[in-house]
Amino acid sequence: MILLNGKTYRPGRPFTTSDGTQYPANWYQVATPEQRVAVGFTEVPDPPKVDSKFYKLDAENNVIEQPLERVKSTVKSEISSIRYSKENEGIIYANSVFATDERSRVNYIGAVSQAQANSEFTVRWRKKDPETNEAGFITLDANSLIAVYGSGLHYITSCFYTEDYYHQQIEAAPDVNTCITIYESRETGWPSRNYGP
Repeated sequence: MILLNGKTYRPGRPFTTSDGTQYPANWYQVATPEQRVAVGFTEVPDPPKVDSKFYKLDAENNVIEQPLERVKSTVKSEISSIRYSKENEGIIYANSVFATDERSRVNYIGAVSQAQANSEFTVRWRKKDPETNEAGFITLDANSLIAVYGSGLHYITSCFYTEDYYHQQIEAAPDVNTCITIYESRETGWPSRNYGP
């Protein structure tokens, strides 16, 4: 790391020294090491790179842990973001992907109420191909629609249960290292999207 009179300097920028002398942007690149020192430049080792979720640098660039409660909050937020992403990925039922986002859930409720009232009910429903992600439509009878809805509800609920399990583990973590271990496993344990025949 390059310092000019104790402050970080990035080559390629003009600068002004403490006596008011102005230097052009290319001065550092063309100056000799002796000229740089005479103006006030020094080079020191770069500070260590740390993951700011868990660590920070003190005034002397020593690596220290972030406060435990802050780490817990950060890791919980990360887990909640993963849960939100996963719950909206949709489920795979009968080799078709059915949406599980919030808007789709509202549509399911209306259609399922009709399917429960009329066993002859059918509906054209939007789906995607799990291999190509190509969108299309499928005709669902009452039983299939109810099964897709139930599977989606089970999947979403399972996502929340997994998030809750992670949050409990994080809350019980006695130190930052334990939080890091939990964080590193954050993509495991989530429910499968595959349902149905």
